[in-house]
Amino acid sequence: MIISDEQARMVASDLANVADSTFRRADCTVDPAVIQRACSAALRAPDAREDRIIQARARLLAGLPDSHEIASKMVSRIMSDALR
Repeated sequence: MIISDEQARMVASDLANVADSTFRRADCTVDPAVIQRACSAALRAPDAREDRIIQARARLLAGLPDSHEIASKMVSRIMSDALR
């Protein structure tokens, strides 16, 4: 999943507000049928997305991203994963 800079800002804001929130993960319930549908969809998905591979090759041929861009995306991904 690709995370935009705006989504990263939203995640950072949400993480900052978690301590003040009354939200509790234990209070959330997910219908088992929804979980089953999600698992089925994941199992049907291809192991590799050829369109993304082609896109990545093109980006590499155009030049590598700078270290700031890479670091920014890594931090955004870590913050997003922290909310799961």
